[in-house]
Amino acid sequence: MLSPTQSGRRLKPSAARDGPGFSAPSASASSSFASRPKIVVVDDDDDVAQSLQFVLETEGYAVEAYGDGRDLLRLDLTAVACLIVDYQLPNMTGTALLDALGDKGTRPPFIVIAASPDQRCRDWAVRNQADLIEKPLLGGDLSAKVNKLLNPGAALAG
Repeated sequence: MLSPTQSGRRLKPSAARDGPGFSAPSASASSSFASRPKIVVVDDDDDVAQSLQFVLETEGYAVEAYGDGRDLLRLDLTAVACLIVDYQLPNMTGTALLDALGDKGTRPPFIVIAASPDQRCRDWAVRNQADLIEKPLLGGDLSAKVNKLLNPGAALAG
């Protein structure tokens, strides 16, 4: 059976997951989730997507994870604060997805992640002034880049 991100369906926000150790969110928890900055992760590796979702949610972000970039082409992304997109996706590369979103005029700020970025990926990142982070994602590099992307003035103030 395919996992949610492998099938292209999104993972539930952890606040809404069912099962042992999880309880249904209260009304205040639901409104709290809705008021947090929303990050969308696109990675077809379920373990990576779930790990990123967990880390970012513990830092206070609302996170949705998808396994196929084509899903994002059909979504309204106006409320999305940041995209984190894997370069190697089924059906299209992460950079092709970001180009398509840019052509539609619906591309939020983004970060590209890649296990072994080829020269085309690196060149695309330079042309588009994109943050490119290589996997494995170690330490707080991704969190630092997300915080910098969402709070550009904070780096100057500190």
